[in-house]
Amino acid sequence: YASMEAIETPGKEDDAQWLTYWVVFGLFNVLEYFTGFLLYWFPFYYLIKLGFLVWLMAPATRGAERLYHSGLKPLMLQACNSQRSVPANKAAEAKSD
Repeated sequence: YASMEAIETPGKEDDAQWLTYWVVFGLFNVLEYFTGFLLYWFPFYYLIKLGFLVWLMAPATRGAERLYHSGLKPLMLQACNSQRSVPANKAAEAKSD
């Protein structure tokens, strides 16, 4: 509901907040899919997961934005930069041959 409400408002700040939330939530679900068989053995896993998801989406904490800007964004920028530099290096090597 909050995502749909953010889309309908003229401001872009809430749009960015919810888009960031969905990006982080999606990544969390992908990681949980591959590690779920291990995580389910931890006691109180579902309670910790619930607290984490509430922290991510709560407008007062803006946890998804914090996590995105401190961890996910630098990793994605590093991956994009290294991916872009590989073809450039190969093209430079081909010209020198």
